[in-house]
Amino acid sequence: MQKIKFPILLKVIFAGLLVSFVASGVALWISYNNQVNNAKATLKSNLNSASNNLVNYYNSQSNVDCLLQIKDHVKTGADHIIGYDQRVINGTEYAYDDPRFHNDFNEFEEYYKGCDNYIYDNGFGFFPGKAEFQGKYVTLTSALLSAKISANTKAAYSAFPVSENRIVFLADSRQVEYESIEKPPFYHLAGSYYEFGENDAKPGVNEDNKVVKIYGKTCISLPIFENSAKSSLIAYIFIEYNEAAIIARVNKTIGSDILILAITSAAIVIVYGVISYFLFIRNINKLSKASQEITGKLKDNNLKDPTEISIKSHDEMSTLALSLDTLQSAVYDYAEQVKKEASEREKMNAELEVASKIQLEALPPSSFADDKVSLKAYIKTAKEVGGDFYDYFYIDESKFAVLIADVSGKGIPASLFMMRSKAIIKNEILSNSNLEEAIYKANNILVANNKENLFVTAFIGVIDLNKNEMTYVNSGHEKPYVISKGKVKKLDGMSNFVIGEIDNFSYQVEKVKFSKDDILFMFTDGLNESINKEKEEFGYKRIEDILSMNKGSLDELINTLNSKHIEFTKGEEQFDDITMLMVKMRSNKLHLSFDKKDYSIIEEATNKFFESYPDLDVDKKAHVGIVLDELLNNIVSYEKEKDLKIEVDFTYENSELTLKISSNGEKFDPFKNGTPKNTNSDEIGGHGINIVKNLTKKYKHQYINENNVLTLVF
Repeated sequence: MQKIKFPILLKVIFAGLLVSFVASGVALWISYNNQVNNAKATLKSNLNSASNNLVNYYNSQSNVDCLLQIKDHVKTGADHIIGYDQRVINGTEYAYDDPRFHNDFNEFEEYYKGCDNYIYDNGFGFFPGKAEFQGKYVTLTSALLSAKISANTKAAYSAFPVSENRIVFLADSRQVEYESIEKPPFYHLAGSYYEFGENDAKPGVNEDNKVVKIYGKTCISLPIFENSAKSSLIAYIFIEYNEAAIIARVNKTIGSDILILAITSAAIVIVYGVISYFLFIRNINKLSKASQEITGKLKDNNLKDPTEISIKSHDEMSTLALSLDTLQSAVYDYAEQVKKEASEREKMNAELEVASKIQLEALPPSSFADDKVSLKAYIKTAKEVGGDFYDYFYIDESKFAVLIADVSGKGIPASLFMMRSKAIIKNEILSNSNLEEAIYKANNILVANNKENLFVTAFIGVIDLNKNEMTYVNSGHEKPYVISKGKVKKLDGMSNFVIGEIDNFSYQVEKVKFSKDDILFMFTDGLNESINKEKEEFGYKRIEDILSMNKGSLDELINTLNSKHIEFTKGEEQFDDITMLMVKMRSNKLHLSFDKKDYSIIEEATNKFFESYPDLDVDKKAHVGIVLDELLNNIVSYEKEKDLKIEVDFTYENSELTLKISSNGEKFDPFKNGTPKNTNSDEIGGHGINIVKNLTKKYKHQYINENNVLTLVF
């Protein structure tokens, strides 16, 4: 899924908006909290100011006396209107102290609205004719109105306590706000009372500005005393306020503030984006375009036409442009240098490849087999050319020389010394009948002209095929193994000094006896010293275990060792050349005898042949298998002799394999009257016999001592 790419200008605007909105949000939050706190502080200050004004007002004894008279008048008037003891309202009779009467404020209010003798905003009401009381009442309500205005609140009113939980109202500031008395307002009616519940906060006798709630309205209470000693409480002044209304007024302003800040922030961001484009982003785009163009030219190998980078700003952008231009030149120069070095390296690799090919072609084939010995070799260099080598050759008809060697060092010097060492050692072995003398002379030749101070470790053996004996010299090399009848044994002879280091060194020669079909396994230290990721060596023990378990041909044994080595190293880099060489002294004869008339002898004979001649040419083995199957099948199928005996003999000499099959019974020549060789006719003799003729060099039938004898040469 392809990712969406956002232009840098869009990112700048988005980042600007995000920062602006966050900053604006923080500013709004701080402003809102400040406004709320300031409004609350203003309210508190106003309440304190109103309270102080009222306290100062009632410090005058005349005002205290006035309040006392109003208190008594209200109480007396209320008692008079109610009828001292009880009153009937809407058909219900209430006692004066009946809570149902005073707590039902609506009924109480309706009752007073119907009364003529009630104190209205002009002070006239109770007891007509007492006009002198009017001024006192107006004075009280004016003081309450002044406190309300000073506190900037909704109302102020007064009440006097009649018990611990009950207050009786005197006057309300709102009653003087109306000029008309036709429909006067009725709030806290003079003579009505409020009874505090168990969970209500009650006004404190000696607590100024204590918060209480009356009819659900929040108020602060201010106690008024008869004298400065505060020994006798006259009444409470209550100043009603609504903190939630203050916060609501602040909330109304915050919406417009948000809109203004949003518009302002967006305008700032747009201006910021435009400025950013002309000051930065336009130049960044130029640099990006130039960079892409430079990259494209590098991919197209167009290094002759450098890209022009033009940045006119006198700031870091121009410095970056200059750096990119410098980098462009440096990259172009480096690319030219890399191309030149790559060309030289390619040429060198080609030369090394040729050298490696020449080096490997200088070695004899990796597989060899005749009627006396069979051989399998494997070599893998750590670099293009290596220092390991092997060789094998006949000295005469009965002596076969084998050697494996490892030159010190790596690379071309080691490979050149390897070629020289191989040629000199082989030449001296062919020129001298004595192995000790041959190695002595080869060592002196290599020491005489060895400016690189290189040397060779080698195992060199000469096998006498008539005596089944090998004479060998080990010059500081890994000791080989001998596999005889399934058992693996290390050839623990003396390890002489290396070749090419010290002149006139006398090498000790040793001998070992061999049996037919024994295998000599030689190798270089690149095999046993290979390491895996845990830095553990492949080691001799693994080599011995693999050699002892494998029962196949030399090819199979070499392949098993190689695959186990690859599995062990698991991709770890090869640090040394690896060379392996196996030689088997062959038994050239095999005799098989069968005294049963059964088709199973066909498979048994074929398997025995394959086991005994594992290193025989693959095509030749296949041809022998086909011929065995055809001839043995004919004998088992058509021979009438009840006590059938079959003898099968193989002889391998001078690169020719001779197969002789002898069976008792009546004389029968399968080749007589058969179809001519190299034809596809199905005449007498059968198509199978025709195939046998085509697969062999020679074939004949003889009848000797009442036995049919078939002889075939491959």
